[in-house]
Amino acid sequence: MNVGRFLKGTFLEQQLDSLEEEEYRKTFEAAVKMIEERRKIDPSFSIKDLKRLLRTEYEVEGNDQFGRGRAFELELSATIAAHEYVLSKWEKEGIE
Repeated sequence: MNVGRFLKGTFLEQQLDSLEEEEYRKTFEAAVKMIEERRKIDPSFSIKDLKRLLRTEYEVEGNDQFGRGRAFELELSATIAAHEYVLSKWEKEGIE
């Protein structure tokens, strides 16, 4: 049974969407902060290292052989977006 179809257009669906957006934002911000803090603590942490982490996150995303819940998918998506964001920022700033 697909419970989602019963929620379509309801107040509860809006509340769930709002909670998911907030969780996504928090996860994204925490991941960005973690990467930036790591760079401060370890100046040798490079774009190459960040790309390696990002590749690992994409591998995790692709290894969904048993299915995952919405919460995990949301967290993974926000983490990947944060890695992509910082990578883009570093490339624009010329950080190696």
